[in-house]
Amino acid sequence: MADYGLAIWDANGNQIFNPNNTICRLVHTHEAAGGTTGSVTLYGLGGKEAFFMSALKFYGIFDTTNTYPLKVTLQPSGANLILSWEAPGADTIIYVFVYT
Repeated sequence: MADYGLAIWDANGNQIFNPNNTICRLVHTHEAAGGTTGSVTLYGLGGKEAFFMSALKFYGIFDTTNTYPLKVTLQPSGANLILSWEAPGADTIIYVFVYT
């Protein structure tokens, strides 16, 4: 029987992340305007495995001549997580999930 899903190993071959036996839930959505930098405190999420996904918002024709590098971090701070972003080009939606 084959295994399916996501698993991540470090350079030494040790499995460091295997979400296949857990469920994730969406805990925060943030719309970051293009050209902005900022941060938001996500209360009560410290100590949980978290990840984010992002999607660019486009209005009209997709601009293939420019790239829009988005910098996002999730930093633990005691019992909370700090979501920080730098969205230099286009409006972006950031989704934060935690594993339960």
